[in-house]
Amino acid sequence: MDDKDFERSRLAQLVSRIGLHEHVCLVYRTEEEQFSAAIPFMSAGLELGQKCLYIAKEHPATALLEAMRAERVDVDSAIKQRALELIDRHETYLQQLFTPHDMIHFLVGSVRDAKASRFPALRVAGDMSWALGLPLGPKPLIEFEVMLNHFVRDHDATVICQYDRKLFPAEVILGVLRTHPTVVYGDRVCNNPYYVPPDEFLETHQSDREVERLLSNMQAYENKKEELRQSEERFRHLSGRLLQLQDEERRKIARDLHDSTGQDLVALAMTLRQLHASLPSSSRKLRKLVSGCQAMADQCIREVRTVSYLLHPPMLDEAGLEDAIRHYVDGFAKRSGIQVELEVSPRFGRISQNVELNLFRVVQESLINIQRHSGSRKALIRLDRNSEKVTLEVRDKGRGIPGSERKQTGAFPFEVGVGIPSMHERVKQIGGLLEINSNIHGTAVRVTIPVHD
Repeated sequence: MDDKDFERSRLAQLVSRIGLHEHVCLVYRTEEEQFSAAIPFMSAGLELGQKCLYIAKEHPATALLEAMRAERVDVDSAIKQRALELIDRHETYLQQLFTPHDMIHFLVGSVRDAKASRFPALRVAGDMSWALGLPLGPKPLIEFEVMLNHFVRDHDATVICQYDRKLFPAEVILGVLRTHPTVVYGDRVCNNPYYVPPDEFLETHQSDREVERLLSNMQAYENKKEELRQSEERFRHLSGRLLQLQDEERRKIARDLHDSTGQDLVALAMTLRQLHASLPSSSRKLRKLVSGCQAMADQCIREVRTVSYLLHPPMLDEAGLEDAIRHYVDGFAKRSGIQVELEVSPRFGRISQNVELNLFRVVQESLINIQRHSGSRKALIRLDRNSEKVTLEVRDKGRGIPGSERKQTGAFPFEVGVGIPSMHERVKQIGGLLEINSNIHGTAVRVTIPVHD
């Protein structure tokens, strides 16, 4: 699924959730954008057993029907069962001279007819391009939109009004936005902060009320921003504390493995050697069995030491990041068969223990991702430092992140597992910036941390 298909699928899900008594406007620029919202809107109504009425700019609405069939909507059965009805402007708005009251009267009658035919509700989608030819200007159109808010409130109906942004002037679109509580635009269904309630819209002193409402909305918006900022701050503090506890637990387990389990295994290996030496050469079968046990003990010692080091390398505390990474890279290359080149600036030196630990974890996670996903047999790690910043870069020449996984998620331009969000959070905790760039030539992970002398 590419980005466009993903956005259409998300919009279809959002539009299908539009419920009863809602008055929605769709602002679109292309027929594809129009149908991406209108078809899920109508399909949801058919699935709910509602009467669906599509008011087209002109009859027949061939393009719409073809698009619905392409989306596997059984329009022919729906039309035959009168669950779907397509009419044009001449059968509704412009039978004679358009007036808002007449159009509302038509819709009320449509609800009544739908109920008489045992449909639970009416769902209406209207292509509003017919209004471009109104001789009285846009004022009756906006008045009609205001009245629609009362109509959907008082009747079992849902209405979506479709406006072509290329055809309607900005002044009309502004009026449309002020009269619809919900707006579909792009791949989003939005609660409209610029909506003016119908009773307020028709008041003589409407401007005074709108000014007060807009000021109140701005205040509420800023309050929400502050609440969000505080929530993010609490989340960041909690995430930092969890990472700290995780590292402390890793350090404790690593120490226990090294000092307790590791030493016990060493003692076991020594005992097995003594046992092997004490056995007579004639006891070949027994000596072979003990020798095998000794080899298994030696293998366990090596694995425990490796796990202990991966959990928390003591060299990180003792000698610093450069030596810890160098030692880790040597072991990683032997375990994985991946050739890793390490470039360290001669002016890198020591930095704070917390920063060193988090950068080491980024290197660990990056190399694990290269081993598991990239297919690259080579990797490059660069550590650099100047008067302004510390930079870590990990590169590979693998297959990159597949295009099907690249989604706009906010923090990264693709979907990710647990490791990358953990890296992102670690870097945020030390005041840095994490950037990940990926294409068919490989992936680059870059961390930049400001230097505070």
